[in-house]
Amino acid sequence: MGSRIFCARMSILTKKILVVEDDSAIAEAVESVLNSENYQAISATTVAQAMQLLESDELSLVLLDLKMPDGDGLDVLHHIRQQESNLPVIMMTGVNDVKRAVECMKAGAQDYLRKPFARRDLLDAVGYEISRASEVEAAGGIKSFEEEEKQIIKRALELTRWRVNEAATQLKIGRATIYRKIERYGLMRPGSEPT
Repeated sequence: MGSRIFCARMSILTKKILVVEDDSAIAEAVESVLNSENYQAISATTVAQAMQLLESDELSLVLLDLKMPDGDGLDVLHHIRQQESNLPVIMMTGVNDVKRAVECMKAGAQDYLRKPFARRDLLDAVGYEISRASEVEAAGGIKSFEEEEKQIIKRALELTRWRVNEAATQLKIGRATIYRKIERYGLMRPGSEPT
């Protein structure tokens, strides 16, 4: 009986993560890292496979490559948002394109990892998003507009290395607006002192 309880606890605690990556070596490495941390990682190497797995599996998070051989990761992201608005998605790409990253964040991605990324960066991003999704679920599945806006602005600032004017341009909002929102949400550059 003790083993049944242990198995039941493990199934509750295990989070299933879909890794959508066309490079099988990268997909296997990401799966290995996630599995070593007690996540249950599965992978798809095409958009078509990803769409099938999205329909058939109960997922906790999706790691999604931006460029796929049979489509665009952004199209998969749009599909996910139409089907499951609260499923966390972290985009992955080898291209350092701030405009594309902001586009993904506006489309509903929670985070953006540039390949090659460190093991710790992967685990931090996945852990944070799964934890945040659990909090949203506990709150009745409602994520406030302010929380979403704060996250988008913070990520745009990080991607532009806290160049506020560049972040405002990428977000297509005015400089005065972004400064007000930075102050409103208490966003600070890492290492800076609160004023």
